[in-house]
Order: sequence, then structure tokens, then C-alpha cells
Amino acid sequence: MDDIAGKICPGLDDALTARDQHLTRMERRVCKLAVLGIKGSVAETLIGTSRQNVSRMHSRLCRRLSGDKDEKELRKVLLELAEQPCEGGETAAQAGVEKP
Repeated sequence: MDDIAGKICPGLDDALTARDQHLTRMERRVCKLAVLGIKGSVAETLIGTSRQNVSRMHSRLCRRLSGDKDEKELRKVLLELAEQPCEGGETAAQAGVEKP
């Protein structure tokens, strides 16, 4: 999983460490699954915890990693941190800017 997440989002590990050095191993796994678009019951099975716990971690990680911005999508926050393009080829920061 680490290799796949690293190929989809190069620089993710470094970006996570730079943003929050105290992330647990499980939180890092949730982040990598989020980058891969895996959540819910599949993430629950892969991580070995409850779906509710995965959901709580998603919410908590969104707040911690976005600097308390009102972002609800962990994948978008992670792509922004790693300065990677999101859907449509633009970076997450560019996607959040209104176009004229």
C-alpha cells in the first residue's frame, strides 16, 4: 500500500512529517488509504478497526492537517499538502479558487 500511495501522491510521507510529526502509524495508514480513495468498510477491514473509528480519524486528520480549515475531504487535504493535482488536473489549492 505504501508503494502505491507513494506513486499516486509523491511526497506524501515528507508532507505528513513536515505538517505533524506526531501522526501514529494508523493515522498514516488512513491517510494513504484516503489518497487511494479507499474509505468506509474497506478501510475498516484493511486497518483492522471499526468503521466509526476510521470516520473519526478522517475528521480529526482533516482538522489537524488542514490547519483547522473547514475542509471535509481528507484526500483533498492530503493532495494539497503534497502539492499534487486533484480531479481535473489542477492542484487542490487551485480547485478551491473561484474562477471568473
